[in-house]
Amino acid sequence: MALRRSERVFVSLLVGTALSSCGIGASVGVAQSTCPSLPSSAEATIGMLEYRNAIVGWSIQYPSDWTVNDQNPSDVAFISPAQGYGADAVQENLSVEVVPQKRPITLKELMTAPPKVPVGVRNYQEPSSHKTTAGALSYPAWETQFKYTYNGVPIEGLETAIILPNEATETARLLTYTASPDSYDPTLPTAQAMIDSFKIG
Repeated sequence: MALRRSERVFVSLLVGTALSSCGIGASVGVAQSTCPSLPSSAEATIGMLEYRNAIVGWSIQYPSDWTVNDQNPSDVAFISPAQGYGADAVQENLSVEVVPQKRPITLKELMTAPPKVPVGVRNYQEPSSHKTTAGALSYPAWETQFKYTYNGVPIEGLETAIILPNEATETARLLTYTASPDSYDPTLPTAQAMIDSFKIG
């Protein structure tokens, strides 16, 4: 397999993992401040900014209070504020990775190959994996939901792979949303709005 796609999932975790003041205060005896409420579905597209990657050739909308890590233009991460929700120990994040393939490969072949699981990861599961469309122009895509624990921390996520048919460069675009189980569903509308805004070119 040209792309070891499972590594994308676990790298996104390392980018977004952080202990939150709301999650650890009770265990260490630190006075707690009131944690902010979770965003609703209706708020998911409010206050969005556009990020354009002219080097690799794509654009996406993201929440104005999220930070961007684009030191590597081929692997950009959008990270939620380090505020935490309840026992949430992971900053919600969505990464966009662009990876040229060494040979022609289909979406199904890319996304159904057995994952290579790094040290520290346990109980890796893919509850759903199916063909779909994604992005602002309904690109052909493959969507996979995943779950695992990393050094004891539970993680849930959604990976959307896009490969354009008949593209000379055979390039895969991977959009990976990662969160803790507590914040996965409440933050999913925001992540989905970002994925829906994704454009190539």
